[in-house]
Amino acid sequence: MTKPKKEVADWRAGLVAAAKKTVETEKTGGTYISLKGGRMSMNDELLAGDKLDAIVLATIHERTLYERPYDPDDDGPPDCFAQGVNLQDLSPHSNVPSPVSSMCKGCPKAEFGTARQGKGPACKTHRKLALISVATEDFSAPEIATMRIPPTSVKNFSRYAAKVAGSTGLPPWAVETEVSVKPDSRTQFQVNFDSIKPVVGDEKLSQLFSLIEEAENMLMRPYEYDNEKKDSLEGTEGYAG
Repeated sequence: MTKPKKEVADWRAGLVAAAKKTVETEKTGGTYISLKGGRMSMNDELLAGDKLDAIVLATIHERTLYERPYDPDDDGPPDCFAQGVNLQDLSPHSNVPSPVSSMCKGCPKAEFGTARQGKGPACKTHRKLALISVATEDFSAPEIATMRIPPTSVKNFSRYAAKVAGSTGLPPWAVETEVSVKPDSRTQFQVNFDSIKPVVGDEKLSQLFSLIEEAENMLMRPYEYDNEKKDSLEGTEGYAG
């Protein structure tokens, strides 16, 4: 007896659902562009000239507080952190075991002079970007990379984005951007942004626009804390650096 076509459709639909579930459950941290030591690298390979022609799909602000001394081998989460699109509205993430304040604005750790070293605040402000290389051949399924801009270069991106919007009427995701790292005597290095040209073609722009939500979700992935970390932090107030 021939099996109904519905059963065939069901298992085929099951394959699609299983594949989608696999993609979600087996996600890795993605591609990360490192700026360590003032050199730009991707997948542990240095980029020629310490620069990349890219399209910035999305960006968020991030604040992180580390009460412990700096250790290059310490990959644990910060003692407190916040993420969001609007810098003025940031508040500690719900994952944080013991937030210093209910809001970042007005937090004592955000005051200058509280850092363990230097005159800056203990809680640092970064900018995280999600971008793709302009050399990408298929914009419908590109490799999205993330980059974390240090506090000393945060204003560089803000100025660049405002300049592009003011002169072209376009957001960063509709413009090809040269992202580069250059040595700086005062801050060790600076991350710079220069406009190359607008993205041309309705199809490309449509594909880029459809990627923005995915890019923002990548940037908003929170730091995770295990139970041991939570137990060690709960009930402590930390200390000024």
